[in-house]
Amino acid sequence: MSTGSSRPFVSGSGGTSGKQRVIVCYNCKGESHMSKQCTKPERKRDAEWFKDKVLLVQAQANGQVLQEEELDFLADPGTVESSSNQTVITTNTAYQADDLDAYDSDCDELNSAKVFLMANLSHYYSDTLAENLTLPAFQDDLILSMIEQLKTQVVTCTKINQDNKHVNNLLTAKLERYKSKERVLNELKHDEKASTSSEHYNTPKLGRSGILGPRHVTS
Repeated sequence: MSTGSSRPFVSGSGGTSGKQRVIVCYNCKGESHMSKQCTKPERKRDAEWFKDKVLLVQAQANGQVLQEEELDFLADPGTVESSSNQTVITTNTAYQADDLDAYDSDCDELNSAKVFLMANLSHYYSDTLAENLTLPAFQDDLILSMIEQLKTQVVTCTKINQDNKHVNNLLTAKLERYKSKERVLNELKHDEKASTSSEHYNTPKLGRSGILGPRHVTS
């Protein structure tokens, strides 16, 4: 659980403060109360959370004696989402591109803050603190879950495209058969028309009396 702290940091010989500190809640940033007394939701591990850790480590390195709540905050691993919340977040980000972009932005911010923090802590070796600063496991699980869902969507889209291609091939083949039948019918009509014209041309013509004229016999 996040704990409250007193600010500002005032370094002094042997950890003595040069002026009275103001109690500041590390959970909500409010004054005059500690986080143990805070009624607001617990703070999440974000960029500001890491930076506050840096300030405390630097103050401690400068000889300032930290109060109990400040030491508790240094040892605080941060708020980890419950499995039900992970499911909700995963479902939403899988189907909403805007949420996915926002999540990527948050991850970038967290990664930048972590790099900044670890660079500051390179002079103040602390195994316990380094362990506490590890990103929550649910972040990696959430990313892997989204990747798997995206893979599933890709497989589904690929299958749909293959089905559509198969249907298109069937329709194209059927269209070719209809065109072939049409060509055959047109050829039959043309042959029939040509045959009718030929018969009409070869039929003997009658005279005015309706009787065939005499044939001329050559001797």
